[in-house]
Amino acid sequence: MRLPRPASGQAEVLGLALLLGLLVLGTTAVLALGGTALDQTQSSSRLENAEHSMTLFDSRAAMVALGGSGTQTVSFGRGGGDFRVDEGSGELRVIHVDYDGNVSPNDDSNDETLYSGTLGQVVYTSGDTEVAYQAGGVWRKGEGAARMVSPPEFHYRSATLTLPVVVARGSGGAGGGGASRVTLREVPNSFEREYPDEGQTYSTAPSRVYDNPVQQGFIRIEVESEYYEGWAEYFRSRTDGKVSSFDTNETARLDLITIGTIGDFTMQSVGDTIPVRGFPTDGHSLNDFQIRLRPDSGQSSNFNNLMWSMSATSDDGQRHLELAVNGNGAKCGETVTAAVYYSDDGTATYEGWTAPYTVQCSGDDIWVDVDFTDSGTTATYESLSGRDGKLYSSETENDEGTFLGSSGVLPSDDDHGDIDLSPGETRSMAFVVPHYFSEFGTDLPLTINEGNNAGQCYATGNKNPDCEASAGYIDYPGSGKVVTYLHVTENGLEVEFD
Repeated sequence: MRLPRPASGQAEVLGLALLLGLLVLGTTAVLALGGTALDQTQSSSRLENAEHSMTLFDSRAAMVALGGSGTQTVSFGRGGGDFRVDEGSGELRVIHVDYDGNVSPNDDSNDETLYSGTLGQVVYTSGDTEVAYQAGGVWRKGEGAARMVSPPEFHYRSATLTLPVVVARGSGGAGGGGASRVTLREVPNSFEREYPDEGQTYSTAPSRVYDNPVQQGFIRIEVESEYYEGWAEYFRSRTDGKVSSFDTNETARLDLITIGTIGDFTMQSVGDTIPVRGFPTDGHSLNDFQIRLRPDSGQSSNFNNLMWSMSATSDDGQRHLELAVNGNGAKCGETVTAAVYYSDDGTATYEGWTAPYTVQCSGDDIWVDVDFTDSGTTATYESLSGRDGKLYSSETENDEGTFLGSSGVLPSDDDHGDIDLSPGETRSMAFVVPHYFSEFGTDLPLTINEGNNAGQCYATGNKNPDCEASAGYIDYPGSGKVVTYLHVTENGLEVEFD
């Protein structure tokens, strides 16, 4: 039995229907995928245009807020998304932590808020992504962490931090895909110099004014912002300071230590310190360091058994640096001996140097100037175990360790190659002391050590009044973790959408 065969015309109709069905399905898939890709491309294009527009807005805003121009306009092109001004968002704080030098982690009584202000922002939103102007910078936030598009008004160089804080004010916005025009105006009388300000004093230290150089403690910059991750990354890229970020309150934090003592200083009491902080260790960076010592009132005619030193010990107890001055009844025109002691193994062994300095007089006044950075003073590499090398810090007064007959490897005076000194060889003090400062590290708490009262000042109740004339001068640049000069201003910016 043979089965019936379909008619050829009927088969052609079925084949055509099948072909058309496949064509429709393919076209639908292509249109769907193509539409998604097109939407993604258009969204990416809108965001890129928004970044470019905000960067232009940023440059025009700087011209207005920082005094270059009274009024500027910016046009945002057609496209999806919305613009708005949010003047209540973001906060920037500048805090001087432990400003009196007393470290107190659980006590903020010696912290001074030098500046605190709301930043405001101009925001473009497209879907889940934002591009915003805040504090002179442009930021983008979407999937993942916020990032910086262009940097804020935050300038840190050579231990100087300049913060012209741009505060955005205004209301309203624009959206719906049409072109937008924004007018930027300087807010009248909005410029405020926050720091330095000699008319402003610390809240718990009325005798201390807001001035430079900034000393003791450290300067903390805090930015509370939904773009805090971008701020934190910016701080890391521009400074060597300690950077932290906190998700719970959306805050980025930067800590820059202050430089400690710099410039003129009065000799401290025995047991007190002259803090050298943030010292750069790349090269010989001690520009100037000199002291003037005077005998106490009972020995006004000469230095009777002058025994004086300042010393620093590292936190791990391994590195020890001491600068001592010794003299036995030295009078006008006679010499006293300065000694330099350095150990990096807990005083088991050391490198030692001595150099002569001349006692000077004028009438009844007598003093000795010791310039530790004088290129004209010659230091001799030798053992300090004799009278001229007497040391007075607690680590060395009983056993200073064994003198290294060979100095080990030291850089040469011109920093071209290394040298290995033998006893009796000489170098200038301008090489010796800066070298050991750099070897010691970034922080040198120079403690005044007791000798026999000559040239020293004692704590209240047992203070020798003549010793207040003993003083010194020190100068050195800061490292990338240090702020020495701080400049903070507030600058108002009015934003109006047409």
